[in-house]
Order: sequence, then C-alpha cells, then structure tokens
Amino acid sequence: MNSETEYTFETKTGTCTISPSRLVLTRQGKVGKLSQLMWGKSVYRGLAIYSIVGAIALGYGIWQLIDKSFVSGAFFCLIGAYLFWNVIASRNNSAVNLIERSAVQSVDVEPPRPPYTRGYFIIHFVHKGKKRRRLVGLPGGLSGASDEYSKALAAMKDAGWL
Repeated sequence: MNSETEYTFETKTGTCTISPSRLVLTRQGKVGKLSQLMWGKSVYRGLAIYSIVGAIALGYGIWQLIDKSFVSGAFFCLIGAYLFWNVIASRNNSAVNLIERSAVQSVDVEPPRPPYTRGYFIIHFVHKGKKRRRLVGLPGGLSGASDEYSKALAAMKDAGWL
C-alpha cells in the first residue's frame, strides 16, 4: 500500500480520485452536468421523480384495467411497481462526493460484461450515523470499459481499499 499516492480514473459522470485516506468524485462533461441536475447532492430528488412517474404509471395501469384494457393495464401496473421497487431498494444510496476511508465498511466490485453491463464499485460506508451506499459507475463498453476497469481496480488495490 502506497501511503502518499493519489490515483485518478474515469467514471461514468466524471473522475474519481482515490488515496489511502479518501475518495473524491467529481462530475464533468455533459453526463456529469446532467447527473448534477438530476441528483444534486442527494439521491432524494431522483427518487422523488421515480416515485411520481411510478405513481402515474400505476394509476394509468389501474385505470386501464378498470376500462377492461388488460394488456396495457398490466403493462403500466408492472412499470409502476418496478419503479416503486427501485425507489425502496435505492433509499440508502448516497450522492456524496467525498468519502473518508475511516467511514468505509466494505467495497464490492462488479466487473464489466461488455456489451451488456458496465463495471462499477459499491462503497458501503457510514454517513451521519446511517449506513449508506455509493455507486461508482465506470465508463460503458463503447468507451474503453475493460481498460478503465483494470486501471480502477489496480488503483483501489494499491490504495488499500480492496
């Protein structure tokens, strides 16, 4: 473990700078600005949007079922239920940009499976007394996913996070 070196690698929305003592995420470019607009400093704005869209889809689906249009009613009810499920599953996610190493409990690694999924890290940590998760998504398959994943994995290991 190198105690003085900082490593920087690309993420889906910008860059991640990691050192043995902390992890700093920055949002850059068009995707980063869109992410900042959508999520801000908290995931609650995005979860509220998902909840509203889920309620609309569920309401429309129920209305379609009452109207005896069973296929579209079932379709929209499933979409609404899926969105609500994701809101419940994501309520402990966090959008913090700075995570101190002392707060981290564990780091999960998910490798990319091109062209289907991008690689990402799930950082489990404690923030203001609550257990939180921060997802660090890496670039997708069309933008050098395997190379960036290897670079990020080596940085995490060298900095002592894995």
